[in-house]
Amino acid sequence: MSDETTKDATGNGSTGTETTDRPEPRDVLVETRHTIGTADGDLTYTARTGRIVIREEEVKDDIFQGWTPRGELAVTAYTVTDEDGEPDVARPITFVFNGGPGSSSVWLHLGVLGPRIAVAGEPNEPTPPPYALADNPETLLRASDLVFIDPMSTGWSRAVEEARPRTSTAGRRTSSRSPSSSVSGAPARIAG
Repeated sequence: MSDETTKDATGNGSTGTETTDRPEPRDVLVETRHTIGTADGDLTYTARTGRIVIREEEVKDDIFQGWTPRGELAVTAYTVTDEDGEPDVARPITFVFNGGPGSSSVWLHLGVLGPRIAVAGEPNEPTPPPYALADNPETLLRASDLVFIDPMSTGWSRAVEEARPRTSTAGRRTSSRSPSSSVSGAPARIAG
């Protein structure tokens, strides 16, 4: 893919065209393992966070042409695991969406539902930032695996270069890989 940019004579660039090759966007996920104490006892879990590429199916004259990257969706997934690091595939999973213009899923993530919470003080005595993190003994992870999703153009989710940000892919065929492997056959819930 190349990008041509013509700049004006006022010093805002060159007088010709410039070509830049951009790498194909790719999924980038980081995985860590943790244990926290809850009212139900210790909870061992795997955390996966990063961005997954959302692709749109391209069809021309009823012939499949491939998948075109449209966005990079920021996700953080928590999966309860056993001592060997294996997930329980029968556990329910909750997909948590939040955010609006400029705001990500961080408030549900670090404010209420996630295994770690931001220590922001009491409503009448707030603690100034930067906030410390603490284990959340009341985390929803006790009952369900969790996937926090930043809607497009919020948090770290972005449209790929030269693509228009969309709030929905309704009516379009899209593809992405799930950051949690414990989804198969388990109940799924949506929160946000």
